[in-house]
Amino acid sequence: MQTLKTIKDEDFGFMKKDSELVLREAVRAVVVNDKNEIAILYVRKNNFYKIPGGGVELGENHEEALVREVLEEAGCQIEIIRELGEVVEYRTHFNQIQKSYNYLARVIGDIKEPNFTEDEKADGFERLWMNIDQALDLIRGLVLSNDDQPDNYMGHFVGDRESTILLEAKKFI
Repeated sequence: MQTLKTIKDEDFGFMKKDSELVLREAVRAVVVNDKNEIAILYVRKNNFYKIPGGGVELGENHEEALVREVLEEAGCQIEIIRELGEVVEYRTHFNQIQKSYNYLARVIGDIKEPNFTEDEKADGFERLWMNIDQALDLIRGLVLSNDDQPDNYMGHFVGDRESTILLEAKKFI
């Protein structure tokens, strides 16, 4: 899979911490419904938007993890259309290198309510459907005031990662 982007602390003015980094593999999908809208998750607690996805669990391959994560977070079954590429994040404040493997997928069957984990519920996850340009505007913060921008460490990484993934997906939608 091609690398779309490598993101580091220094990209946001954070000081790099010297620590041993542990690899975390994740999968993410730009999920398109029959109205050509994509699934976006709003994370109220930290005030940022992301696409469905998450960590690959022990014993899962990327496709299995992607299907599970999208069903949990977007409430739908998917068919993977194509690979989009990977984004590598060096999050030294979390002692982590995260590699996100990203895909374009379409909804198959009915869309149901998401099945968020207790942590996701506590973080105020909410699933939304919108066109890709609206999603890019939200993720990039173009429609938010400066007071509404994510100001935490994770929000900066997520915003950069997700906008990179959506810009790549836009080529194929």
